[in-house]
Amino acid sequence: MNHEVSSVRPLTEDQRAINEYFESLASGDADQWQGSRQVVPHWDQRDERSSLWENRDLTPAVSFVLGLVGLNVILIVFATLAPLIMEMMESFVSRPDGFFAMMAFVQVVMLPPIISFSFATVTPMFWYGSVLLRFMVGMLMVLPGCVIFFLLMHLVDNPPDDFWFDFGGVMFTQFLVAGTVALLVQMWSPWTLTHARSDQEPLPPLGLLAMMELTGVAAIGCAVFMFEGFGDIIMGILFFAAMGAISSLAVIAILIAFLREQGRNRWSAAIAFLACFAMAWLMCGFFAVMEFSWDSLAPNSLFVSATALIGSTVIAAVMWLCVSWLRFCGWRCVNRGRREESLVAGAL
Repeated sequence: MNHEVSSVRPLTEDQRAINEYFESLASGDADQWQGSRQVVPHWDQRDERSSLWENRDLTPAVSFVLGLVGLNVILIVFATLAPLIMEMMESFVSRPDGFFAMMAFVQVVMLPPIISFSFATVTPMFWYGSVLLRFMVGMLMVLPGCVIFFLLMHLVDNPPDDFWFDFGGVMFTQFLVAGTVALLVQMWSPWTLTHARSDQEPLPPLGLLAMMELTGVAAIGCAVFMFEGFGDIIMGILFFAAMGAISSLAVIAILIAFLREQGRNRWSAAIAFLACFAMAWLMCGFFAVMEFSWDSLAPNSLFVSATALIGSTVIAAVMWLCVSWLRFCGWRCVNRGRREESLVAGAL
């Protein structure tokens, strides 16, 4: 006699959930499953570990002042350390021999104040206020660090009497070029830097008044150069003008890469690092020709590039410190066109 035994194994919870899900698809009631789906995080989305930096309840005034004061302090610290480290090196340690050792020391000491100077200049220039207000804020940002560097150089090194003239000329050149490049990039791109704001109104673009203010500032800068006559330091003027332009692009790229509302962007970060490398390569090439009397950089381009990797790493570290502070203070890099589209869509 045959006995038919029908045994059915009980379904697990996962199997029951899968059956319910497919039954809901057949019945057309799958909306209830949409809320429970988990989105896989991408590289350009901030994780939960950055909540300390993202969710800070700062008033607009505190965000604005705290962000700028922090950059000012960073510049003052590097401007203070540079002459002190140079004096300690000359007093207690022999001067580094060879191009690689010498340029490694020069880059570690001098590039942090240079890039922090540009960061303190570009931040108010890439902001959305009046152009004249930006230049005044920028001058207040960089002036304390420059004064401290100048005074310490007089105390530890006893430079020549015309040092203030040369130093003021090259720093004014870097300030003017870095600020102008930041304004031009803002003018021809949709990006604008802003502190934490209480309203969501669209940021104003640069208009005719801003162009007139920029023209006036450029005229003042040209008048200063014509009146003072910096012909004796023309090489230094050109060098710091190039450093100001490249560093401004590096700062803007890293601001867009890490402060944009849509999350981090790889391409902007890559552009920022390439600009950092260009700055370091320019410094190494300048010293190779001016201090080491190299006739040509072409045969030693790979050697200069390897040396510039040290400087580019130093610049990237300083910029990461500055952009992290701005992010901590609630500053953002906003796409004006996308913000306006979202506001219109929300109103409709």
